[in-house]
Amino acid sequence: MVEETDDRRPSLRDSIGLVRLHILALGTATIMAASTVLGFIWRGSATVIGGGDPGQLWRDVVTNGWAPVAVTICSAAIRTAMSLQAGVIMSMVASVLLQKHRVKLGDSAFLSIIRAVGVQPVGFLFTGGRGLVKSLGFVGFPLLIITSLVSVASAFTSSILLWDFGDIRITGSFNVSYVGFARPSAITGTDIWRSPPSEFPRFAEYANTSDRITNHPHVDDTGLTFRVPIPMTVKNSRETLREYHGPATVFDRRVVCIAPKEFRILRIMLSEGGLSYGGNATFDTDLPLPLRGAEPDKQVPFQCMVPDMVPGSGVNITLCVVAPPGGPDPLGIEPSFPFLKSSYSTLNASIFFMLKGTASNNSDGWRDFGRRHFTGNSPSSRDGFKVPPEALVATREGPWTVTKITGVQYLEGVQVAATACVMTENGFPFNVTIRSEVDGPEPALRWNDPLNKLEFNVEEELGAVPMYNTKNILSQLNVVGLVGDQPPSLEQRGVMSLEFLKTDWSLPLHAGDSEDISDGMFGLNSRVLFPWLQVWGKVPGQEVRQTADASATMKYPNSNGISNSTGAGHPVQIALFLDALAAAGGKPALALQSWMTTLTWQRYYDSFGWFTDKALGRYAQSVEVFAPTKWNGFIAAMVIVGYHVLIVVALTSWFLVVNRHTMLGNSWLAVSQVVSEATSSLIERSGNLNDSQVEKMIRQEMAGEGTGHKFGIVRNRKTGRVEVAREIDRQKKKLLA
Repeated sequence: MVEETDDRRPSLRDSIGLVRLHILALGTATIMAASTVLGFIWRGSATVIGGGDPGQLWRDVVTNGWAPVAVTICSAAIRTAMSLQAGVIMSMVASVLLQKHRVKLGDSAFLSIIRAVGVQPVGFLFTGGRGLVKSLGFVGFPLLIITSLVSVASAFTSSILLWDFGDIRITGSFNVSYVGFARPSAITGTDIWRSPPSEFPRFAEYANTSDRITNHPHVDDTGLTFRVPIPMTVKNSRETLREYHGPATVFDRRVVCIAPKEFRILRIMLSEGGLSYGGNATFDTDLPLPLRGAEPDKQVPFQCMVPDMVPGSGVNITLCVVAPPGGPDPLGIEPSFPFLKSSYSTLNASIFFMLKGTASNNSDGWRDFGRRHFTGNSPSSRDGFKVPPEALVATREGPWTVTKITGVQYLEGVQVAATACVMTENGFPFNVTIRSEVDGPEPALRWNDPLNKLEFNVEEELGAVPMYNTKNILSQLNVVGLVGDQPPSLEQRGVMSLEFLKTDWSLPLHAGDSEDISDGMFGLNSRVLFPWLQVWGKVPGQEVRQTADASATMKYPNSNGISNSTGAGHPVQIALFLDALAAAGGKPALALQSWMTTLTWQRYYDSFGWFTDKALGRYAQSVEVFAPTKWNGFIAAMVIVGYHVLIVVALTSWFLVVNRHTMLGNSWLAVSQVVSEATSSLIERSGNLNDSQVEKMIRQEMAGEGTGHKFGIVRNRKTGRVEVAREIDRQKKKLLA
C-alpha cells in the first residue's frame, strides 16, 4: 500500500479536455438559445390569447407553419446537447469516486474506463452494479437517479412541448382591394320595416357614454356613439376581420330623448287603419344646446297614429317620425361631428316621437271612441274631433311626458306617454381605422324558449309576451349588460374598435371628387321607411286626403298572423324594439339607438352592391394556425432543462475541486492507472473471465482481510506512478512497505 501525496491541480484544459470543454460550453449555449426560441413562441401565443400583439416576426413564424418545425429542431438540439453533457459529467463522477477512495476494487476498472469514453447516466447506473450504488453514498446515489431521470425525460422533449399545441386564430397578413363606400344608385330596395333581418352584422364602434350633453332630469342621452358597418358583404369575412384601414360609412348614433314641456293633443282624425291625433309639442328653453329650440317656445307639430289601446291588449307603442316643416330641424340639432361642414346638420337630424298609450280598466280606449265619433256625417268625421285644452293633464316622469285625458266621453283615463328622440340617420364616408384582437361571431335570432328566461322580463316591463330570444343580438348592440354591474367589452359583444382620431379622418376621393360632404351621404330615411298616414277629412262638396307623419306601430300580429295596424312591421322588427326597450329598463334612447342600428345595417347591405364610388382599403383577417395554447408542456420541458443545467454545474464544480490525477478522454491514462500492485495479479488472470468471475475471485482472495476496504487513484511514493491503491489510514501517516 502507498500513501498519496498532495499533487498540483492540473489545468482546466488538461482536466476536462478541449473537446469536452466545447461540449460543456457550446452545449449550454445551445440549450439556452433553444429555450429562448421556445420561450419566444410560447410567449407570443400567450400574448395573442390575451389580446395583445406578438409582433410581425412571431406572426411570420406561425402563419408559415414553422412553429412545430422550430419546436422539433429546438428539442433535437436540447436533447443532443444534454446527452453529450451527460456523458461528460458521468466521466467526472467516475473520476471523483476514484480519487475520493470510494469504490470497491472490482469497480475500479469500469470507472477508470468511463473517464475516457463516458456513458449515459442510465448505463452508468445499471452497468456499475450494486457495489457502485454503495460507493455513491446517500448524496451521490439520489443525484445519479435524478440525472438518469432527466436524461430519459429529455428524449421526450419534443412530444412534451407539442402537447401544448392546438389551433388558434391570429391576425394574418394585409390584403388590398377596392371598397365601395358612396353614391348608391336611386333604387327602392327591400321593404326592410316589413322584412326580417337575415343577418345581424358585426360593426365597429367608438363610444363614450360619459360624454353626455346634459344631466337634465328629463333628458335621456346615450352619450357620444359612432358606429361603422364593415364594408364586406360576406358574413365570414366580417367575423374574421381583425384590422381595416380605408373608406367606410360613419354613422353618428348618439340618441337624445327629451320629455316635452307640453305635449298637446289638439285634434283626433280618422285615418287608414285607425285613428291619428295631431297637435304640437314645446320644449324647455333652459336646456343646453343642441336640445332646446332655436327659438323660445318653438312648437313642433305632429300628426301620429294612435297607439292601439284596448284593456289587456299588451304593448301599445307608436314611433312617429316628425317631418320638419322645411329648413333646419325644429330643435336646431347640432351634429356630433363639429369638424364637418355646416350642411351636415340640415341633412342629418331627425325627430322621433315615441308614444306609449295606456287605457284604464273602465275604458274601451280609442277603438270605442272611434266607433262613437266617426260615423256617417258626424262633425268628427268631417273635421276631426277637437280635444278641449282643459281636458289634458300633463306630468313629466324622466324623459317621458305623460298626458292624461279627462272629461272626454269614452277616453276618460286614457294616457299617452311621449318622448321626443333626436338622432342623425345619415352616415358619411371617411377613411377610418378599425381593429379587433379577436374574431367576432355574429349573433343569430332564436325562438323564445320559455324554459330559458331572459335577464329582462318583457312581459313585466311592457306587458308583451316575447316571441323571440334576442339576448345575443341586444348584447351586440350594447343593451343587455348595461343593467348589470359591468358593461360588456367590445370583444365580449363581438364588435370592433373604431379609432376616434378626427384629425386623421379624411374624406375618401370618389368619382365626382366633390368637396360637399353630402355628396357621399348614405341615409336610412325613416320617413320613407315607415308607412305614411292617409288622414281623411271632409270639405263641402268633396272628400280630400292629406298625408301625415310616417308612423311605425309596435304591435304583434294576432293569432292568425295578421296585424290590425297599418303601421305594423315584421314581428322580428317589433320584437327587437320591444325587447330593447324592456332590457334598457324603459329608457327610450338606448332602445331607439339599437333598433335603428339594425334597420340601418339592413338598408346598408341591401344597397352595398349598388355603391358606385370605390377606394383602396387595407384589411387583415384572422387565420387559423397551429401554435401553443397552454404552458404545461413548456414548463415541464424547462424543469427538465433546469435540473440538467444545475446538475452539470454542480458535478463540474465538484470534479474541479477534487481532481488531481484525471485527464478526461485519455484512454491510455485510464488503462495505465488501473495497472498497479493491487490489480496486477487480477489483470494477469482475467483475460478469459467475465466481470462476475473476476468479482468472485476478488472476494475469495480478500476473504481474510474483510470486505470493507475501498480503493482509489493515488500516486505511489516509491515509483511515482498514479495507480489504483487501497485506502490508507491517514491518521497514522505511515508508509507501509
